[in-house]
Amino acid sequence: GAMEGARRVPGWTPVDFLILRHGQTTWNARGIIQGQADAPLDDVGRAQARALAEFLAGDGDANLSARRKSGLTRPGLPVVTSDLSRAVDTARVLADALVRARARDDPTRLDPGDDRDPSDEPEPLVKTNKLRERHVGRLQGLARLDAKAADPEAWRAFRSREDFRRIPGEGGESYDDLWDRVVGFVEARAAAAAAAAAA
Repeated sequence: GAMEGARRVPGWTPVDFLILRHGQTTWNARGIIQGQADAPLDDVGRAQARALAEFLAGDGDANLSARRKSGLTRPGLPVVTSDLSRAVDTARVLADALVRARARDDPTRLDPGDDRDPSDEPEPLVKTNKLRERHVGRLQGLARLDAKAADPEAWRAFRSREDFRRIPGEGGESYDDLWDRVVGFVEARAAAAAAAAAA
């Protein structure tokens, strides 16, 4: 992964994250700006989630090798997701596929004589609002093609390259706000994982 060839820092435990995007939503397909509005996956998005799951959990030698290299063969590995339905639904398909793949990769995971199907063990799914997309304030729910004319001030903030510029409207965030929220959460998860690995 990314740590190969990287300088190791004494006392630090590297923690890997695999970051994935949700499948297409009904609003994506219609060109509507969603931000943190809870637009569901559409048929294309559900197919994308299944394709991603097959890619990561497929039964070929290359798939198994990739899972082993990335650490996806470890049982109980949490799948952490935004709490919005589009992300949860994508993550659930992936988590279920990883459970089946682990059972196939290592059929000895269960005690001898245990008649449970190892693919019945649910994968931990951790939902958090900290991984939501950037809140786009007054632009949420507007068609992308109409947003500039409908709210020029919010559109300028949305398109701005100034990381501190917050999008007007209740809940609107700047890129700095988004960064602090997401990176703060990821850093906390990494610290907890490193502490658990060191224990």
